[in-house]
Amino acid sequence: MRRRLLLMVLSVTALTVGATVVLVSLAMTASVYSTWQARADDTARVTAAAIAASSSSDETTKATLSALTRDSAELTVKLRNGQTVSTGSQDPDNSFVSVATSGGVTVTAAIPKAAAATRIREIEQTLLAAVLVAMAIGMLGAWWYSRRLTEPLLHFVRTADLLSTGDRRTLGTRYGIAELDAVAEVLDRAIDSFNSVLEAERRLTVDASHQLRTPLTALSLRLEEIVSTDDLEAARAEAALALEQVERLAGVSEHLVAMARGSRAAPVVPFDVDRLVRAALAEWSASFRSQRREVLSVGATGLVASGSFGAQSQVIATLLENSLVHGTGTATVLTRTTGDWVVIEVRDEGVGIERGMAPAVFERGVTGTSSSGNGLGLALARTLAAADGGRLELLSAVPAVFALFLPAGEALEPNGQGPGAPGASSQPVGAVRTSSVRSTSAVSRKTHLR
Repeated sequence: MRRRLLLMVLSVTALTVGATVVLVSLAMTASVYSTWQARADDTARVTAAAIAASSSSDETTKATLSALTRDSAELTVKLRNGQTVSTGSQDPDNSFVSVATSGGVTVTAAIPKAAAATRIREIEQTLLAAVLVAMAIGMLGAWWYSRRLTEPLLHFVRTADLLSTGDRRTLGTRYGIAELDAVAEVLDRAIDSFNSVLEAERRLTVDASHQLRTPLTALSLRLEEIVSTDDLEAARAEAALALEQVERLAGVSEHLVAMARGSRAAPVVPFDVDRLVRAALAEWSASFRSQRREVLSVGATGLVASGSFGAQSQVIATLLENSLVHGTGTATVLTRTTGDWVVIEVRDEGVGIERGMAPAVFERGVTGTSSSGNGLGLALARTLAAADGGRLELLSAVPAVFALFLPAGEALEPNGQGPGAPGASSQPVGAVRTSSVRSTSAVSRKTHLR
């Protein structure tokens, strides 16, 4: 492109300068010819007047004429007595000729055109030098400006080529040319948009991998239990729980995709907290039993929270997974209320969170030195809680106590068929939980799975 620009500028410059040179040369030639013709006229007139004024005009000689000659003119004088005196032969075809008469004396002056031709050659040489300098300056200017125009385009090409190889850096450069700067601005916005899409897809992949890995492992354990049991009723119960897990995992996948696209997968509706806790304990019981640990649920029953049942199930699942992987001893799920909030706490008997890590425990990528995780679970859980108007907080680092705060919802219908909460509990709000997941105990006021 630069070569084409330079050739175009060179062609335009050559045509313009050539036409200018021709016009100037013609004008200068005409001016020179006019000047030398005027000199011939002056020479003839002055010579005629000088001879006519002389008292010895009839005795004019060649030597006298030579004294009056200027500009290499050849003079021919016809005196009053008819005598003709000449300084040399004249070539009218190659001379500027002028005739003047004064006092009966006629003078013919002829100045050779060779002198004018010499002057014209000098002018043409000067013009040629000026043309060469002008073209050199023009080409330097054209080279500089073509470079200024083409370098941004080459930069655009390099950026697009790097983008195709995965390098997603923006241009970040402006060139001081409005049109090119506009193109650069559009290209930067396109790259930023492309980066946002790629980042959203990458985050969705990472989040989905993280959120589904452990629940799928738990589902696998439950299916193993179904395969190994001879009790048909127990197998049916485990299969029903497994089916619920599959449905919840499908909901989690839809929710993650919706979050990645900036939309909501499920509406915020009142749901039964007891059902949420029972489902979580049923899902994680096998995993805790495999590590010879137990998980308990205590606290108030009949609570109704507002949010997405599937999303908040995932939050509780993340907290239980965190306790399973990093904690020890008994894990406890406590439900209570404070003000207009329903609170679900998850705690265990482990050593808690490392000193100095507590303030950043909800940040993506933050994990303990002894952990092999990727630090996404708690960050995702907090995002899911915030999406429903709630919040996830660390109440205590040692022992680790996490609390999910959800807005309190309206009381569900007595038959438990309120919106978004099939199977909701009909117990009074605030009653202390006295039932287990599978049986009721009148002695202990807590539910446990071993």
